[in-house]
Formats: sequence, C-alpha cells, structure tokens
Amino acid sequence: MIMLERLKNYRFASMVLSAILLILVLAGGLYVAYVKVTTAVRRECDDNLNIATDQFTNDVHAYFVNQQDQMRGLASLIGQLPDINDQARVVAVLKAFNKDSLAKHTQVLYPGNYVFRDTGERQDVSKFMNFAEESKQGVHISDDMPSFLIPGRKVIRVFAPVVKDNRVIAMTYNSVYPDEMKNHFKVDIYLGKAQLFIVDGNTGHYLMDNWHNDLNQNVSGLKNRNYQSGYKAEDFLFALQEGKAGETVFQSVSTGEYLYTHYKPIGINNWQGIVSVQNSDVMALAENTHRYMTNLAILYVITFIVFLMWVLHLRHQAIKERERLWRLDMNTGLENRNAYTEFLTGFTHVPGQVMTVIYVDLNGLHEMNNRFGHEAGDKMLCTVAEVMKKTLPQAALFRIGGDEFLAAQTGLDAAAAAAKMQAAQQDLATQGYFIAVGVEEDTGGRNLEEVVRAADQKMLAAKREYYCTAGNRRRRGE
Repeated sequence: MIMLERLKNYRFASMVLSAILLILVLAGGLYVAYVKVTTAVRRECDDNLNIATDQFTNDVHAYFVNQQDQMRGLASLIGQLPDINDQARVVAVLKAFNKDSLAKHTQVLYPGNYVFRDTGERQDVSKFMNFAEESKQGVHISDDMPSFLIPGRKVIRVFAPVVKDNRVIAMTYNSVYPDEMKNHFKVDIYLGKAQLFIVDGNTGHYLMDNWHNDLNQNVSGLKNRNYQSGYKAEDFLFALQEGKAGETVFQSVSTGEYLYTHYKPIGINNWQGIVSVQNSDVMALAENTHRYMTNLAILYVITFIVFLMWVLHLRHQAIKERERLWRLDMNTGLENRNAYTEFLTGFTHVPGQVMTVIYVDLNGLHEMNNRFGHEAGDKMLCTVAEVMKKTLPQAALFRIGGDEFLAAQTGLDAAAAAAKMQAAQQDLATQGYFIAVGVEEDTGGRNLEEVVRAADQKMLAAKREYYCTAGNRRRRGE
C-alpha cells in the first residue's frame, strides 16, 4: 500500500514537473523572440535618433555660424563708412543689407546704449543691453533675453564688432526669435513626428520647442517625470548642465507615452539639441509583436494555472477523501479509532473547565449478530450512532471498538450528560436496543486517558448490572 502511494505521488510530481517544463520552454521561446525583435527595433531607433540629433545640432550650429558671418560682413560695411554716427547712411546700409540677406532684424548698437534700426529710428536700449559688456565679447551669440521691440517676447542676438583703428566703435547684431526657430529646423525620421528642442544648459530655458507653444517652461520640470528603468532625471539634467551627449527615456505628460530621447551639445554657448520620439512611433512593430506574444504568453500561463489548480484541487480532494476515510467508521459515519487516537494525543484540557467523557457499550451486539445476522447488528450500531449524534450534537463522537462508542465534550457536566444519556437509553429501549453508559466529569485537568479509563470502569459496572438483571432475564426468555 505504501509503495502504491509513493508511486502515485511520483506520477503526480512527474506530471506537474512536465507541465512546468513545457510552459517554461514556451515562455522562453516567446521571450527570446520578443527580445530579438525589440532589441532590433530599439537599435534602429538609437541609430535614427543619433543621425537625427547630429543633423539637428549641425543645422542649428550652421544657422548661427551663418548669422555670425553675416554680422561680420555687415560690421565691415558699417566700419567703412566715413562716419558711423551718420544715421542716414547707417540706415541705408541696413536696408540694403536686409534686402538681400536672410537676416531681417539687424541693428547697430553704439556706445551710450542706443541703436539705429533699419526703419530709420534711433532707440535707447540701456534697459536691455550694455555696449561695454557686449563689445568685450567680440563676435558672440547671446542667450535668450527680453525683446525691447515686442514686450514679453524673447530674443537671441548674434553680435559682431565694428572695429576702427583697433578699437570697437559699434556692434552689429541680428535678432533671432526663439518662437520662430521651430519653423527653420526639421529632421527626417518617423514621418516628421520627432520632437525637437534647444535647451540652455546654464539656465534650463527652452530656446526652441516644436512640440509646445510655451517657451516659458524650464527643463528642470522634467525631474518630475517618470523615467524608464535604467534612466534617472538627475543624470539627464546634469548632462545638460555639463554639456554632455547622451540618451534617456521618460514619460510624456501630454500623451502618457515614453519618449526616446537623444541629446548633444550644439557647440554654441551651453546649448543642447534634443531629439525625442514617442514610443508608439518608434516601437510600432515591436509593440505589436510584444502585445501578440504577451497575450499568447498570458494565455499559456492562464491555461497552465487553471490546469495546475484543477490538478491540485483533484489531488487535494483525493487527499481529503483518503484522510476522511482514514478517520471514518464506515458503518456508523462517526469518526473511528484512528481519529480517536489523534484526539487523545492532541487534546489539551484547561484546568477549571468542565469536561465530560461518556463511554457507551452496546449490550447484546454479539447475540444480535449471532441470532439475526450482521445486517441486524449493523442496524443496531447505526441506530445507536444516530441517537448519540442527536443527543450530543456538540460532542466529539467516536466508534472506538466493535460495540464501543465514546463521546467527549467540554462545558458539559456529568449530571447534564447523565440526563441526556438516560433519555437516549429510553429512546433506544423503545426500539429494542440497550446500552451501558459510563459518565466521568473532570475539572482538575487530569490526563484525558485517565478520564476515559474512569468512564470505562463506570460503563463496565453498568454493563455488569445490566447482564445481572435485565440482560439475564432477556437471555432466559422472561
């Protein structure tokens, strides 16, 4: 029997292990395929973003270098004038220059912090610019600053000095408006859906943003975004401040998607060019493959879990049934001697708590079996068991031998138990069945076996009395 049980357990374990190995192989295959597709797409994304970032930063750099060259040329023209303070002649040069030039916002800054515009106006700009500070820097590009022409608007100025007799006597400059720059720069990846940004690493100001219309935001706001595992906001913002190239992945507030982002110094001041593309645009193929494989994997896992749970349920039910049968007396439906033995070893009696044991023996069971057959004896056993269940519904009931029953109940004293059993004896007597009963109460915390032995002795005394009186008469046919 033990060998058969071990064989069953071995077969069950082998079946479960085979199912687990199968699901692991399937999951492993799906995972490898997904990783390969995803890795290939992300590698392509990195390549595209690298190319786009190079293109973008090179275009921005070339644009501003061209602006510097134009300002140098304009400064040379202004410096050749007999009198650079001749407003009419300076304005004429500005108009002629602007006619054939991409620059449309050129002006001349003079000591005293005033400018000549190509409109013919002279304007004080001392609140916005300082000639001495600008002239010290020679040819240079400013960071973003307030425009004195259009209040509330930002401007970037490209300066070149007008030099005469080795002395800077004026500064030509062109004004570039950040909110117009998004119309100048494009990159040819993902159908033009890439997001382009220029950020001043020193201040965090956005100098260009083709995704939003508000340039008053600061790149430091990106520290509150959710970043993909392996990337940190602190690393990204530090790289921008230090003018380092790199990449990151963070979540967009407006779309909720991850943005794959590459950044690189432009080579002007501490500006950084940033190119981002949404996850849905980059990973369209990979995501579709991922969804399919994920759904397939989920289906496999659910199927396996349902199968395993069903197998475990059946095994649990089988174990419970074996345990129930191991503890069950098949004739009466009460618990058997196996259960009684467990009850004896596991019972803990609390001192001071009333606990009563009732020992019952069937009088005349052997005679019943001999005279009327075992079916009649089984009926007698079942009848007594049913009466005991009805009489003591809260007690632990056991059939502990061929014609012996035992009941144990806490909170029930001997007097009450004796009264209940007297009623049970009367009920059984009307059906022609007689039992001997021994009742023992304990409140002192005696060992349960001692209490059982005392109840057994009382039952034996009652049995002897029965056979000495009513039992003898029944055997003589009285």
